[in-house]
Amino acid sequence: MSAVAQIKNAIKRALPKQIVHAIRNEMNLVHIPNHSQSVISDLFSFKISNGWETHFELLNVPALIDPLHQIHSSYTAKFLFFDELGNQIHASEKEVKGCSRQSVNLNEELEGKSASGYGTFACFHLNFLPQLMKDGAFLAERGYTGYRNKVISNMKGYVHGNLDALAMNEKGEVICLGKSFRVQKNEYRLQYQLEGPATYDLGVVNTTRESEDITFELISNQRTIIKEFKKVPSKGVVWFSAELETGELARVIVHSKINLPRPVVFRSAQNSFDVFHG
Repeated sequence: MSAVAQIKNAIKRALPKQIVHAIRNEMNLVHIPNHSQSVISDLFSFKISNGWETHFELLNVPALIDPLHQIHSSYTAKFLFFDELGNQIHASEKEVKGCSRQSVNLNEELEGKSASGYGTFACFHLNFLPQLMKDGAFLAERGYTGYRNKVISNMKGYVHGNLDALAMNEKGEVICLGKSFRVQKNEYRLQYQLEGPATYDLGVVNTTRESEDITFELISNQRTIIKEFKKVPSKGVVWFSAELETGELARVIVHSKINLPRPVVFRSAQNSFDVFHG
């Protein structure tokens, strides 16, 4: 063990657990759940209107972590669904067992329940692994969400989870784990150059406990700078759209106090589309 690691361990043993927890929370990108029996999920976006389908690939995550003891496990995965304003609109449960993969069709899950067809969802694996708890770790879902629009293409595009967004404790209580800067806005520069001809839709979710302001700034080689101001509620999502002409190149900067406002990006062309984290 290195000298630095030895010093860290010595400090951890010397300080009360509450102080160690507070220090870790201050330094981490997200909050650490207060309850040891908590499970974590990312906050995913869904699109189920204007021809869009959303599917979530549900796996037996505990069996991937501990196949020796969990390969034949059977437990419940709980889904929570929120509208664009962060209000819960639906909840459902799925049985998970063995190594099979379930593709959950959110269009069917949310039929008649989403007014706009846009929102967010989370998936919690209600299986508390003793070894993870012993090590101070948490079972987290950051899996794959698939999107398809048959008007554009019959192929699905997949994007993986991004963050530890929400935590659910053994009582079923849910808290937001996201953090924001206290004083001033910072900027997140999209790690991708937009290219026309195409239509881009960028969605940013809010994993913090309060509503936050967001500014999308588009810088193009064919037009003046465009700025669009929005407010994203806790557990909600906002969208920014831009249509680029042939030969047009652009960059996007996201300004917000949210410490990682990394958008999910949909690029739609005449006969194809792609989805990815920017």
